[in-house]
Order: sequence, then C-alpha cells, then structure tokens
Amino acid sequence: MCKAMMGIAMLLVALAAHGQQRIVCWTDEQGQRACGDRVPPKYARSERQVYDRRGLVVEVKAREKTPEELAEEDRLARLAAEKQAREQEQARYDGYLLQAYQSVADIIDTRDSRVRVLNGRLGLTEKSIADAERALIDLRKRADSLDDQDKPVPAKLEPQIADFETTLQRNRDSAARIRAERSQIVEQFAQDIARYRELRNLPVEDIPPAPMPAPVPTGKPE
Repeated sequence: MCKAMMGIAMLLVALAAHGQQRIVCWTDEQGQRACGDRVPPKYARSERQVYDRRGLVVEVKAREKTPEELAEEDRLARLAAEKQAREQEQARYDGYLLQAYQSVADIIDTRDSRVRVLNGRLGLTEKSIADAERALIDLRKRADSLDDQDKPVPAKLEPQIADFETTLQRNRDSAARIRAERSQIVEQFAQDIARYRELRNLPVEDIPPAPMPAPVPTGKPE
C-alpha cells in the first residue's frame, strides 16, 4: 500500500474513533500527498478530494485558477466569439450575394453603375478645381502686376484670393475622398466577384476594368 493510502487508512481509523465523518486530501508544494480533517489555508485553493469514513471519494474540489489562467481563458473566449461572429457575418453576406445576383455580369453591371455615379461627381469636382486654379492664376497675376507698378492692391483682392484658395483646397480634399471611395468600391466588388465564383463553383476569369472618369483640363498654365 502506498504512503498516501496508508495515511488515508490511518486517518479513517482515527476519524472513526472520534466520530468524524470524512477527511480531506491535497497535494503540497513538493508534490506529496497529504490528508487531514481540514485543508491548511496555504492549500485552500489547491485541488482536493474529500473521503467519507469508508474511504470513498464523496467530493472533488478543483484547483482554483490563477489570475493569469483566468485572463487567458477570457482572451481565448473573446477570440472564439470574434471568430464565430465573423463566420456568421460571412454566411449572411454569402446569402446576400447568391440572392442579389444571378451572374457575375450582374455584379459587374452594379459595380459599373456605382462607379459611373462617382465618376460624375469626380468630374464636377475636378472642373471646380480647374476653374478655381484659373481664377487664382488671374487674381495673383493681377496682384503681382499692381505690385510691380507700385500701385495699391484693391482691398477686396486679397480676400478674393484667400476665398479661392480655401475653395480650391476644399475641392481637392473632396476629390481625394471620391477617388478613395471609388477605389474602395472597385476593390469590394472584386472581392464579391471572387467570392461569388467560389460559391457558384465558377471558373476564375479576368474582371473587366471599371469605367474611368473623363479627363478634365487642369487649368494650369502650359
């Protein structure tokens, strides 16, 4: 009989003599089995087994987890929940693709329609940029000419230049946002087409390019 079992047997005899009903066993820091009528405070969070007076295990209390172990469990649970959410979102989007489009050509037509709207907005914005650039060139030339002739610059000229500079920058920022949105849409539809082909088991083919915006004069001097 091993030392631990012998210890349990001896304790059972002692407990029976004193009318006690059970004993508790735990493992100390050296890995040795120990038993008694109560667990020492330093081992209160350790795994332990409770035996009745017949030597049968009536309760097993698991070891309490460390803060680090609990934090790791929380991290893994969050990762699992995020993965499940991504999979559910992908399944929802896959269903949308299959219901919304009858063919790859339908997806391309939708893409081109949205891109043309953005191209139209971009064309108007770039025209405004060109107009503002031409106006600024004229205003600055006028101010420089008056300055060269040692003539006073009209009081309203500098505010006009400042207003056109503000408008020009605002339009340039707007054009940049439209171009970014256009690129994002083209990329998203490319992903949609690839996924649609995968879901439909269709062969991979080149995607026709999206319509490009019409060129607009820059308004810059040659």
